[in-house]
Amino acid sequence: MNDWWIIIIPAAIVQIVLLIAALIRLSRLTVTEVAGLQKPAWLAIIVFINIIGPIVFLVMSRQAEAAPEPATTPMHSPGETIAGLYGRGTTTGDTALPGMDGERGRTREKP
Repeated sequence: MNDWWIIIIPAAIVQIVLLIAALIRLSRLTVTEVAGLQKPAWLAIIVFINIIGPIVFLVMSRQAEAAPEPATTPMHSPGETIAGLYGRGTTTGDTALPGMDGERGRTREKP
């Protein structure tokens, strides 16, 4: 009759350990959003969805931490981009592609 304690006690210990681990990780997390949810939403999921909530959070927070942040590059004018790519042209706003004579779509004839 008391055999159910063999399952309940280890499950309760696992639940408590996962809950504590997830709460500690949530408190130390530097990003404000994990998998599209804010920290308060994750707190509710961790606390109210037994065993599964903390596991989902721990997995998703690892993925969010491992994902690289998008690189931010300064915007350049078309002329600067072309000069950087082809090594010619000016960086003062020249937007013509190399080989273009200034008229749209017409290329210079080779001598």
